[in-house]
Amino acid sequence: MKNRDSEFQIAFGKHVKKLRDEKDWSQEQLAAISNIDINQISRVETGKHAANLHTIKALAIALGKYPDELLRFAFNIKLNTDFRVRHKKASAQKQRLRQISL
Repeated sequence: MKNRDSEFQIAFGKHVKKLRDEKDWSQEQLAAISNIDINQISRVETGKHAANLHTIKALAIALGKYPDELLRFAFNIKLNTDFRVRHKKASAQKQRLRQISL
């Protein structure tokens, strides 16, 4: 797993734990309400497991949140600002295809 993915998973897990703690629930209670295995709850909260969409939705509903609210936490993300990168790659591929077809 890439380091940035690991950092994101850990931050997400801490946020889920914070939301659970705000309800004063144990992991067992969240597991029962969300119908998610307690071991998976533990792995998500510790950042050892990347939650999929089903898990995010189930946790959100159990916590009385919309799924996007589970993704609202502080995390430093470097966004792509050079949209030409993909275009350059596509142009290079087109040129190679033209050369092959000649």
